[in-house]
Amino acid sequence: MKIKAQAYAKINWYLEILNKRNDGYHNISTLMQSINLADKLSFKLIKNEIILKSSSKDLENKENLVFKAARILKEYTKIKKGVDIFLEKRIPIGAGLAGGSADAACALKCLNKLWELNLKEKELYNLALQLGSDTAFHLQGGFAKAQGRGEILSFFPFSPDLDLILIYPNFKISTPWAYQAYDKFLKN
Repeated sequence: MKIKAQAYAKINWYLEILNKRNDGYHNISTLMQSINLADKLSFKLIKNEIILKSSSKDLENKENLVFKAARILKEYTKIKKGVDIFLEKRIPIGAGLAGGSADAACALKCLNKLWELNLKEKELYNLALQLGSDTAFHLQGGFAKAQGRGEILSFFPFSPDLDLILIYPNFKISTPWAYQAYDKFLKN
């Protein structure tokens, strides 16, 4: 059995950082929207192990959020099935488009089907939060306001139909680095 899916990037129309939390995260308010730029993933049922291959060899490791999503789901359900995953990376890494989070959410949803787990939306949401704040948004995608560290989501049926031009200057900025730079800026 094999499943193919796309994991769509997202943009933030605005991002307001409210304060730093005791757990190290920041409370935010943001408006997010899925966009028509996607990574392609395929999931093939195999016995017991998790194999991840990618068009970008740098992503073929156990720190990849897709691999982590499969491992977390496997540990949570105690399933004895495995998966051979191929990730065709099209969303630029480190561009603020949440490609890794989108890929992880796609993995959770597809593996729920492939492994016939029948997990409820709330269970997938709780697993997604272990992988990152944006991952929960990507379980549904669309158009949403996010608050807290990004886990409090209010989805709207409205989705603006706008043309969007993305410019990627070909350098990466990690989310932790961006928040640390923000904190350092506030101290000065």
